[in-house]
Amino acid sequence: MLVTVDDAHVNDLDRVFGLHLSRRYPRPAGEALTTELPGGVAHASPTRWRLELSAGDATEVLAAEPDGNPVLTRHPLGDAGGEAWLLTFPIEAESATTPGALGPEQERDLGGVYRALAEGVATGRVAGVRHPRLGLSEHVLDDGRRVLVAVNAGPGEATAPLTLAAGWSVAGVSRGSHGDGRIVAAPFDAAVIELQRS
Repeated sequence: MLVTVDDAHVNDLDRVFGLHLSRRYPRPAGEALTTELPGGVAHASPTRWRLELSAGDATEVLAAEPDGNPVLTRHPLGDAGGEAWLLTFPIEAESATTPGALGPEQERDLGGVYRALAEGVATGRVAGVRHPRLGLSEHVLDDGRRVLVAVNAGPGEATAPLTLAAGWSVAGVSRGSHGDGRIVAAPFDAAVIELQRS
């Protein structure tokens, strides 16, 4: 479970996230939350509130402000191996309200937060691609082959390495292109690639 906050007051921080809130207050005008996100991406957020937090023993701090105040945390949740993640800035709102946030002149890799979330999840996927404008879906066919659809959400061509699990190979391309281990999707278009067991 991932919870991102901006100006909301979150109850049960101790129980759910393993965090103790000592103080919540408005940031001074013009002061941004600054941190380094997973993957080494520097980020400055104009979030209005500062949550002064301290992490319990079972809580892992994945990103923090320069003074050590937690920004992104992970905590065990429940008996089934679940996790509760807290991000103290509104990543979705920033991406949606910043013109060109994912354009070539401002490619901020906010997707690093989501990749960190997905690392420990057994997805059963056989393919992966890392590009801030490419969304990848994988579809299993009745005969066991897979079809990948990589949607390019930007105005420029998107080229990225395609990683495949051992024993899988590209069987064909019906849209976009694939070569030298990379996929290419035209602006506001998609690459569609068929995979088979090799």
